[in-house]
Amino acid sequence: MRTITIMNRVLKELFRDKRTLALMFLAPILVLTLMNVVFSSNSSTTVSIGTVSVSKSVNSDLNKIKHVNVQKYADYASAKKDLKQNKLDAIIQKAHNKYTLTHANTDSSKTSAVKMKVV
Repeated sequence: MRTITIMNRVLKELFRDKRTLALMFLAPILVLTLMNVVFSSNSSTTVSIGTVSVSKSVNSDLNKIKHVNVQKYADYASAKKDLKQNKLDAIIQKAHNKYTLTHANTDSSKTSAVKMKVV
């Protein structure tokens, strides 16, 4: 009997306090709305990839991938210069029948997008 009396008193105090009611009901709705906005955005990241000494078939295959811009370079030095100036997000180079991939690592979303699209 004493427990019911204490429960009634606590509930009366709770319903009289407007700030507590607002936090109980409005705050979760606000947090869920913000989470929906953050996680439902379907923004796609466009990446620029420079190629050095890569065959035409590899270049054409890369051009077919959505949100990838491919630029051909004659030598690695000019591609590296553009990479440092943030004109490129990655460089693919073929030397001695071995491909190397160099990332700019300036934006983690672009680095992961390059890894997903190339590898």
